[in-house]
Amino acid sequence: MTDTLSELELDSLQEIMNMAFGQAAADLAEVVDVFVQLNAPRVELLSISQLEQHLISTIPNYETSRVVEQHYRGESEGVALLVFPHGAEHQLVSLFQPEHDELLESDTILELEREVLMEIGNILIGACIGRLFDLLKRGVTYLPPRSTSGHAFTDLVHSGDFAEDDFAITIQTCFNFEDREVSGHLFLVNRQHSLLALRSALKEFWGGL
Repeated sequence: MTDTLSELELDSLQEIMNMAFGQAAADLAEVVDVFVQLNAPRVELLSISQLEQHLISTIPNYETSRVVEQHYRGESEGVALLVFPHGAEHQLVSLFQPEHDELLESDTILELEREVLMEIGNILIGACIGRLFDLLKRGVTYLPPRSTSGHAFTDLVHSGDFAEDDFAITIQTCFNFEDREVSGHLFLVNRQHSLLALRSALKEFWGGL
């Protein structure tokens, strides 16, 4: 990366994401009607060249993980990735259909799992990104989310769609839905030109505290 965030700017981003995840937990709890706890997220800044190895080392069996991908546009442009380990969709879908294994055909279960991942991804990404830009007083628009795999995103990283000086804000947390524990990982991959806008917004936020 040709530039980076200072420790103070990262602290500001950490504080903002703590608030954003609190809102995300409340929004998700309303949908699934269970208590949802999201542990305080850990925020890191990586170059795009470091992202693949970070994903592989952080998420077990990353290549087969389930990913909800959503692009967003504004002064800070990028893509949000919500990554769940392979198999997490079975735990998540049971929140909506506790008896789905017995009542539904396999094709229906697969479609339901995809829909649940998309719904949870839409809520968490929307709450976190929306809250981030609200606090930074910046507008943002979204493209429709899509469901993909870790392998497919790795191919995208190597396709040349991202420049070497693009960067990723990694936000790692653990989701707890009452008696179910599901680890989820949120990554924001941004264009390098977005960094100046992000730094300016963080400076304004810090000055207003």
